[in-house]
This record gives sequence, structure tokens and C-alpha cells, in this order.
Amino acid sequence: HLDLVLDLEDFPGASDQGGRVGLAVPFTIGDLWLSPRFYPVETDGYGMQAGLLAHLALPWSMDLSGFLDFDLRETKLVTELKITGPICGRTQWMIEGRWNSYAEDRLGVAVGLIWSL
Repeated sequence: HLDLVLDLEDFPGASDQGGRVGLAVPFTIGDLWLSPRFYPVETDGYGMQAGLLAHLALPWSMDLSGFLDFDLRETKLVTELKITGPICGRTQWMIEGRWNSYAEDRLGVAVGLIWSL
């Protein structure tokens, strides 16, 4: 199926506020969920973007997820990969890596805890 996507970014103090409108075609291959996306309309002045969202359920209740956004006009890339797993009850551990070709420090890694209400 074909989805209409509306993304709005309006975080207080953020320099990348704006929005984009596009289309997505989500599908699954076994346990892998993928959603290729195309955004022909953006308000941040960078132009069109193509992207991909992905999620894979792993053994032992772990999850691998991520995204890739590619700016077609600026030829810039932002991508993130995250793995999460259970600790106890509603608490999970998380390891995340990000590459952002817009940022001065392009590579980032984070380790943390997720607690769900």
C-alpha cells in the first residue's frame, strides 16, 4: 500500500524546524519491516529527500531499528541505527549510533536506558 507522510519538526530551540510531505511504501520481508520514503516537498530549503525506515525483531526480545535520510539536492546523509533489549519489566537498554553529514561532529554514539510508562 501507499502512505501519505507528513513530518513536522518544531522543537523548542531547534535550528532545523520545518516540515516535509511525502509518500511511503511500507512492506515486510519475513521479520524485517521496511518503509522506503520520498519527500518531494520540504519547508527547510534543502530540497527533496529520499529515506528508509527499518525495524527487525531479534532473538531474546531485542530490536534493531534505524533510518536513513538522503538529501537529493545537498547530497547530505543522516542515518541512525539502534539496538534495544530488555532488562527487567518496563526497562530496556539501548545502544545507538548516528552519522550526520550536516553536523560538525558527524559521528555520534549513545548508550542508555529506556523506561516505558
